[in-house]
Amino acid sequence: ENVTLRDFPEVADLKEMMSEYDDGITMMSGSGPTVFSLFEEEEKARAAYAKVKAQLEGEDYAVFCVKTL
Repeated sequence: ENVTLRDFPEVADLKEMMSEYDDGITMMSGSGPTVFSLFEEEEKARAAYAKVKAQLEGEDYAVFCVKTL
């Protein structure tokens, strides 16, 4: 994660932006194609989803709100 965040500042920016809305857990999956946040409460997750989606509107990102199994 450190290498990707160093070499691709847009991923670091995305991770920082998303961490403003989470319950303290924002991570990167794999080599950087996915940044995700974990939430204790569904309501908080949905609110964060709406904010992140609005902030990234017009950008080339896909934003999803999903429930873990």
